[in-house]
Amino acid sequence: MSVNQLIPTLNTNKYGVYYLRFRVSKRLRRFFDKEYITKTLSTKEYKKAKVKAMVYRSRYLELLEVSDWIDDDTLKLKVDDYTKNILKLVIPDKLETQTKQDLGLNIKEAFALYDKWYKKQNISEHQYKLVIKRLGTAINYFGESKLVRELTTDDIEEYIDFLTTYPNPLKSPYKSMSFKEILQLTNVPSKDFISSSTVIKYIKAFRQLENFLVDDGKIDRKISKRAKLPTPSTVSVNPFNEDDLKILHKEFDMLGDLGLIYYTFAYTGMRTSEFWKCRIGCKDKIYYFDLSYKGVELKTASSRRLIPIHSKLIDKGILNSLKHLQSNYKQSTVSNTFNNKVINSIKDKKNKVMYGFRHTVATNLKRADVDIDKISEILGHCYENTSMTKTVYTNGYTLKQLKEAIECLM
Repeated sequence: MSVNQLIPTLNTNKYGVYYLRFRVSKRLRRFFDKEYITKTLSTKEYKKAKVKAMVYRSRYLELLEVSDWIDDDTLKLKVDDYTKNILKLVIPDKLETQTKQDLGLNIKEAFALYDKWYKKQNISEHQYKLVIKRLGTAINYFGESKLVRELTTDDIEEYIDFLTTYPNPLKSPYKSMSFKEILQLTNVPSKDFISSSTVIKYIKAFRQLENFLVDDGKIDRKISKRAKLPTPSTVSVNPFNEDDLKILHKEFDMLGDLGLIYYTFAYTGMRTSEFWKCRIGCKDKIYYFDLSYKGVELKTASSRRLIPIHSKLIDKGILNSLKHLQSNYKQSTVSNTFNNKVINSIKDKKNKVMYGFRHTVATNLKRADVDIDKISEILGHCYENTSMTKTVYTNGYTLKQLKEAIECLM
């Protein structure tokens, strides 16, 4: 085996990532069922790419050497092992075992199915446009005709690598440019790149599409499951501890109506904007905040829910005050007052903001041994222990069960 055979010519794609491509010998072509082998090397560094390519190439040449003297069945097993365990590529099932539609679903068709479903999920127009725009980037990147079943983890990691240097499409001049025009740009300032936390949001949008396709039986695996996501550069929000809450509650008591709004966040874990969208209802003598009524615009389908009202909020008069509070206080005023003034009453303010009440509710309910799926339903998250199907197509827990859970907040 010569050194020249081991080191094939390396190529780079339009994003500068190296990939290996070589022609399959005629002797092996019927076992690989393809004329060329193409494998991303997932690096922009030539030395690393060359080492990876030599490994893939040497194992292929070993197959070629033994192909003359082993039987076809054994050779087929070796080829499949090389494809699956060395190249880490998916071996498609036999055509006769699946319908033509399942095998032929391309990204454009998959997106159309998802878009039709997603529009019906009672999310806000802003959220819908944001998710669809992010998915549009993935479609442009992979190509509309790319078959979903042919996508690999390597493809997703390459896409993540691409996103790390992708300019923010909401900023000028990029917001008026097409995807093709953006690709032609050179020397985009790093300050214009989307943040690592936004890259994660792009991939989460793609994973939502995958979840839908899996639940709908269109694909049998989640391609992006093993892809490594970047570490968010943004600072995480810390929950308030017990001492913080004691001090803040005293502050709330001195703020009158405004304090009642803060109490509501502290005893529901609502997203900030949800306070101005909720209504009050009553069923089986249990009062609740209604975020499920027809026409309400929320972040996700999981956000549609009923939150039982904590007894402390009832004692403080929220049942008769909600409409007055919603009409007399603006969201920006409430947030700014807390984050610029009220927060100064506690000693350790690091990474603590009003949104931290959401984290605080989750943390304290977990410490009270409340089931994680009950917490998810109260906060409006997808269930942790189940698939998307349960979140979207079942009614979840009873009001009584959720009321018992939320009363665990002290």
